[in-house]
Amino acid sequence: MTVAEIKKKRMLYLILSTAALLILGLLYGFSMFAAPMIEDFALDGVGSAFYVMMAFFCIGSLVGSAIQNKLGVKAALIIAGLMFGAGFALTGLLAADNGVIILYLCYAVLGGFGTGVGYNAIISTTNIWFPDRIGLSAGVMLLGFGIASLVFGNAALAIRPLVGGMGTVLPIIGGLGAVFTISLALVLTKAPENISEIMKAAQAETAAKKAVVKAPAIQEVESVSTKDMVKKPIFYAYYLTNVFLAAVGLAIIGNVAADAQFLGAAAAFASLLVGFVSTFNGVSRVVMGAVLDRIGVVKTFILAVGLALTAMVLIVVGFVANIVALYVAGALILGFSYGCCPVVGSSFTRKKFGSKFFPSNLAVINSTLLFSALLNLGLASLITSSRMDLLFVVLGVCALAFVGALVFARLWKK
Repeated sequence: MTVAEIKKKRMLYLILSTAALLILGLLYGFSMFAAPMIEDFALDGVGSAFYVMMAFFCIGSLVGSAIQNKLGVKAALIIAGLMFGAGFALTGLLAADNGVIILYLCYAVLGGFGTGVGYNAIISTTNIWFPDRIGLSAGVMLLGFGIASLVFGNAALAIRPLVGGMGTVLPIIGGLGAVFTISLALVLTKAPENISEIMKAAQAETAAKKAVVKAPAIQEVESVSTKDMVKKPIFYAYYLTNVFLAAVGLAIIGNVAADAQFLGAAAAFASLLVGFVSTFNGVSRVVMGAVLDRIGVVKTFILAVGLALTAMVLIVVGFVANIVALYVAGALILGFSYGCCPVVGSSFTRKKFGSKFFPSNLAVINSTLLFSALLNLGLASLITSSRMDLLFVVLGVCALAFVGALVFARLWKK
């Protein structure tokens, strides 16, 4: 393929991949959909559904990488689309008559598994087309995944009274997810094995003509298998640091509205703050993806963790001094930092361990989400004395993440 053909095709893939992830990301709209589902389906005991969903998202990502290796990316995407579609549609159609067990089996298990398969297939396939823009391409796709609830979640709730409730809304979402994902499966192909060489040669030719080379230098590393990846100290340095960092994000972002109101903010402002935090989270994926392409994985990771630590200091001081403005600043900065996690994770995996085993390696890296959720749940269960006590513990976890990022940087240099 020529460079022009590669650039044309990969831009189409990036657009379609982002569109598919905009729908698949609605699985994370559970916090928005929980109350309407409880009301429309007369459900109870839905609190653990999110953690079950997270677990099956990680399992789906791991199994999806095996499906890609055996059957190809098209089969993985078709399976993902069908499972996501079935999970949402069956929840809408059956939950009212069969109770909360349908929510767990269909929304959390089927939907979570299908989303994991689709997420891994899309990111690991489309990202390979951008050896010169690894961070930015991942950031654009993850922006779609991150703002799905903000964009389509609100739209879904807006049409709820018009279509008769969540019993109709969920099948519509499931149908759209299946159509978008399967449509992507029909066109998405693996990048040429020598795409790095092709793009690198084009950069050299441009440089030879004394033109300005804007794209970051392309460096293809030797591929490392998943079995060998998990033997490397740098893998554990990143993995544990990201578990801590993501747990901090989950502990704060999920309680932004309640915390702001506790400090005296009006309910309307607290709801608006949730939207702003989500926006900062989404925008950071593109911004930090572009930054990563310029300054590298290590500096970007340290910057992300440093921002999180700064944010936690502002949040704790805001609580101690009862200053809502400090809390708001901290929440926005933390939302921005938290958005960096998946971008750094995919870029670290691709840049450090190569492209050949990228799907399975990325699936293992993404399993940090499960342990972050469990850590967050454990902290909340153990520390019930006051929100302030929990915030100090979370600040300590964030400090551990910063130490982990420094260890990661030393191992990278070696």
